[in-house]
Amino acid sequence: MPAAGALRLHSHVALMHDLIGLLLGVLGPILAFVFMLTPLIVVHELGHLIAARKFGVNAPEFGIGFPPRIATFFKDAKTELTINAIPIGGFVRLAGAEEGDRRPGGWNHASLRAKIAIMVAGVAMNFFAAIILLTIVFGPMSERAEVYLAEVQADSPAATAGMVPGDRLTAINDVVLEMQGAPLSNLRNLAGEEVSVTLLHADGRAETVTVYLRTLDEAKDRGVLGVTIEKVIAAGPLNRGLPDAVRMAVWESASVASGLLDALWKLASSPFQNDADAPALSGPIGLSVVVAENAGRLGIAGLLHFAGILSVNLAVLNILPIPPLDGGRVATVVLRRALGERRGVRAERNLQIVGLALMLLLFSWITLGDVLGLIGRN
Repeated sequence: MPAAGALRLHSHVALMHDLIGLLLGVLGPILAFVFMLTPLIVVHELGHLIAARKFGVNAPEFGIGFPPRIATFFKDAKTELTINAIPIGGFVRLAGAEEGDRRPGGWNHASLRAKIAIMVAGVAMNFFAAIILLTIVFGPMSERAEVYLAEVQADSPAATAGMVPGDRLTAINDVVLEMQGAPLSNLRNLAGEEVSVTLLHADGRAETVTVYLRTLDEAKDRGVLGVTIEKVIAAGPLNRGLPDAVRMAVWESASVASGLLDALWKLASSPFQNDADAPALSGPIGLSVVVAENAGRLGIAGLLHFAGILSVNLAVLNILPIPPLDGGRVATVVLRRALGERRGVRAERNLQIVGLALMLLLFSWITLGDVLGLIGRN
């Protein structure tokens, strides 16, 4: 082959390699997020199915993914389980959901109590799934952490207490550091206070020192402790009992739900205000990047932790009184009962239009934030 032809072939191969790398770089995080999100949506829809069958509402199909259908995996007298080609989420098809359909065993024939219970069951299942996942993370998969210090700022609280690079932090206020999350993230909540820090020095000597943390004003761009972390390593199992693991799972779920509601409220009340202390909202793009970037570092336990948090997020978002979310559907069935069938149907249609507009606006705003965040990091 002539040299010029070989050069062109090499150039084409290199270009193809770069394009494939770019494609995987874009699709990888999205696929990682989808494969984590889909089981949580299936669990959510399973809640609807269980409640529907309990209250006598027929559900002809429970689908994993979205059509076109690939196969029917299971079928009984009331429901068939289908596997579908588009592997994003799932659905429950309820009988008699069409307007005016009053067949026995259908959605429109069900009582108000049954409709509310069926809608809320999906949210309850996501909370239940989150508590199970987080109980596993905080129980049998929990591990102690050792935080290696890379640098200690001069005249910082850490330096004053005698910390040096190479020291390992193992506990704060006698509470052992854990691998899940950021082990030192709670230090900001103790800003300005006196804390005890348990250390392992490079020579293996253990010591507990008293540290007077900076206030939040003093800590701006410097941190409350004044250290730079080199790495965090696992240092053995915690052997936490089941009651404590469940308690921590419930507390974590409640904390995540509260933080998301706070973020949504601040977004709704002051959408253009830049509040550095406001909880961050991330959409599919931002969450996909987080999953892809941290999968290797976090391991199975970390990914389960993230899945539990994501399940709480799904529950909270779905309970919002905005159609077509579950909370919005609850609001519309209550309105139909309060206003009567004719006026209720009209109010429901108006709410659906407003709800879809709000959902589109929220999704667009959060996605814009994700994209701007990615641009700012590059």
